[in-house]
Amino acid sequence: MNILILTKARLNKVLEQKPTNTEEYLKNDQFFSGWKDGFEKLGHVVQINGDHSFFFKSKFVYKYPNIFRYLNALFRKIGLKKLDRYLFSKKIAMICNNQNIDLIFTEINDSIEPNLIKKFSKRELLITEWFGVFPNMVSKDTLELLKQFDYIWTPCQMDKVYKESNLPVKKFKYLGCAVNQDFMKYEFDKKYEYDIVFVGGIGKHHNNRIAILEEVAKKFNNFAFWGYGEENLPKDSILWKHFKGRIANTELHKVYSSSKIALNLTLDNYDTIEKGMNARLFEIASCNGAMQMCIYDKKIKEFFQIDKDLKTFKDAKELIIIIEDLLLNENQRKKIAKSAYSKSEKYTYSQKAKDLVGILSNE
Repeated sequence: MNILILTKARLNKVLEQKPTNTEEYLKNDQFFSGWKDGFEKLGHVVQINGDHSFFFKSKFVYKYPNIFRYLNALFRKIGLKKLDRYLFSKKIAMICNNQNIDLIFTEINDSIEPNLIKKFSKRELLITEWFGVFPNMVSKDTLELLKQFDYIWTPCQMDKVYKESNLPVKKFKYLGCAVNQDFMKYEFDKKYEYDIVFVGGIGKHHNNRIAILEEVAKKFNNFAFWGYGEENLPKDSILWKHFKGRIANTELHKVYSSSKIALNLTLDNYDTIEKGMNARLFEIASCNGAMQMCIYDKKIKEFFQIDKDLKTFKDAKELIIIIEDLLLNENQRKKIAKSAYSKSEKYTYSQKAKDLVGILSNE
């Protein structure tokens, strides 16, 4: 099968990495590089297109990310986004015709319109998209375009939520998260040697996190966190003392390799999910360094055994008690981390690519 992957550069990562082309960007993007490697290991031919727009090529996005952000927003405001989407979809259709593409794989992509691609394509195409968020986290325009995709791959199953958002539930196919072991591996670095670490957002969809992290910060001085959404922190929050800014994908594994305990705090409303967990669950485990602590969720049991592979807590008070005990017991921490690592090897992109192709074959 010939597969075209339409990548999407995260602009905050572009600002950190300053790549000059898509190949350079993919070296620091574990998601798209993971899927590319996964498909290729199965023997499929994979092509990459890093453009985001007909008018603004990938090189422009990488060189001027802030200008692109502004122009993209302006295009939406004045109605040019629709024209851009039309022309870009036509261009992608031509690429598919010329390169004999069978399958398009992308992630939450509102730069293309699948119906237009099929209109201009001379081939029978399957156009698919990874959708790893709650529907209320994207625009109405994106949700309407979502309905045009043939398959929508998901890290979690939440049919009730999709139905309530008037989305085509039957198109959503649960795959679960994967870990890219070329990125998430053990590599100790003394500058990340903390007792407790957390990596993640504290934005409007993470309201439960700030209170928990503040309690940890009050009790443990050797605590650090990296992420985004810091504008939501009160000026007098104790978390400012522990905030280290953003972390590059190429450094993330060092944080989990070098620290003692890593916190995994899920999004708000995670109880509405029926099946599946976040990617962080597998990324921390794959580093075989820090022992992982998660907010209790029965869905974890599908992948790891609580108390054997990781520890869970129900509130900040219980979290503090467990951390205090574990910081005094290095052997237990290492034993739990090693056990999780041995199971993380099952959740690779090669396996997820195999599952994806299997779903297509059985439909």
